[in-house]
Amino acid sequence: MMTTLSRSLLGTALATALGATLSAGALAQTQLKASHQWPGGKGDVRDEMVQIIAKEVEKADVGLEVRIYPGASLFKPTQQWDAMVEGQLDISAFPLDYAVVTFSGTLSGNEAQAFFEHLGTIDEALFSGLFAGFTQMDLAGSLTNNSMLFLQPAVSKRRFISGLSAAAEDDPRASYSPLKNHGAPTTARAGVAFPGNDWLAFPDGDQYLANVGGSAQLLSELAALRQQHLAAVASLLEAIEGDRVEQYFATEFTCPED
Repeated sequence: MMTTLSRSLLGTALATALGATLSAGALAQTQLKASHQWPGGKGDVRDEMVQIIAKEVEKADVGLEVRIYPGASLFKPTQQWDAMVEGQLDISAFPLDYAVVTFSGTLSGNEAQAFFEHLGTIDEALFSGLFAGFTQMDLAGSLTNNSMLFLQPAVSKRRFISGLSAAAEDDPRASYSPLKNHGAPTTARAGVAFPGNDWLAFPDGDQYLANVGGSAQLLSELAALRQQHLAAVASLLEAIEGDRVEQYFATEFTCPED
């Protein structure tokens, strides 16, 4: 089973693509094109995730239709990102490359921000470009939030690795990961796996939860998290229907606190 981090990263890709394109598509009342590289209708969870999005959009009845092109039938996997940036594609699901910079000792929020700003002096696109940013996090065995997770923004993989590894080399407390066998910096790729659940037949994840097991408290917390997600999606769709997406993100949308 993949980690929570891996599930979150692919979810971020889907949410970013959907959030970036729904507003424009909704206002135009047009069909949205969704593309991915995995088999369609064969039970692949990544295909099912996109199908769920399409069904929820249809259920919302806001004048939108999502047409899915599975199996790289519309764009090749390497073409999907550019197609989205150029407006030829509205939604895509794809694995995300990422890298982590870990610091010895503690890492304050101000120190993390200072490192991010230094990264911007090396390559501005990694600081202020499309999808640039970081998440401060714990790694296994760490007592503090001493690591920074960076998703590859809208630049080439080589450029992402070059800039971030250079920034890490400039800080004696920082170390870059992952590394290849010979020590050269590279990236890891996030994926997704929810074994043992038919997400179309059991959208609440009943089969998956049965496999996970755990305490009643854990299942209750997962159920509460799902309700928060559904409420956020409902609010976004309401904003789309009311033609006030920009206002929603500027004044109403908030991330829940830990």
